[in-house]
Amino acid sequence: GYASGAAQAQWKDVNNTSFAGNWSLWCAGGGPQGQNYGTTYINNMNTHIYKTTGINVGNYSNVQFTFRIKYKTEQNYDWYRYLLSTSGASWTLIHSQSGTTSGWPNTWQTVTSDLTGTWNALHWRFEFTSDGSVTDEGVYLDNLEIRGDPATQQPNFVISPSSWNFGEVLVGQHVDKVFTITNTGGGGPGNVE
Repeated sequence: GYASGAAQAQWKDVNNTSFAGNWSLWCAGGGPQGQNYGTTYINNMNTHIYKTTGINVGNYSNVQFTFRIKYKTEQNYDWYRYLLSTSGASWTLIHSQSGTTSGWPNTWQTVTSDLTGTWNALHWRFEFTSDGSVTDEGVYLDNLEIRGDPATQQPNFVISPSSWNFGEVLVGQHVDKVFTITNTGGGGPGNVE
């Protein structure tokens, strides 16, 4: 699930601008003091939106979290922040920005994070804060995407029984035994050598 929170304006999906499709997230469109999209955010904002349930990316390699963003905020005073967590409780700041996206309002910036091997339960979070004066249009997010390649699992062969007593075998004689080989790991069909 997803959650958005603040005592005043909150993140909300809007259809006035997008990188692809018809919708994007805007930092100030929802909540008790939600603004009309295309206007400005309010003073003293402290809002966030986050993924409440973790996404398991532990069985993937080359994992990347990518999103598109454009922003116009009061430089050095009003900030967007992008954070990640393995628990949904303790967050690590990955990226933050203040000011105006180069090419505003038509250009979207791409932000990509490499998450390979570090996140079994991925939670993402976006925050927006503003100070007590000067507002602008704010922050838009679009095309949040997690991609990865399924990790190749190595086979783990178990032979049963694990040992035999062949007794005394003379030259020219043979002894037949039956055994089972089981793959308890991963990998596809193949040859045992």
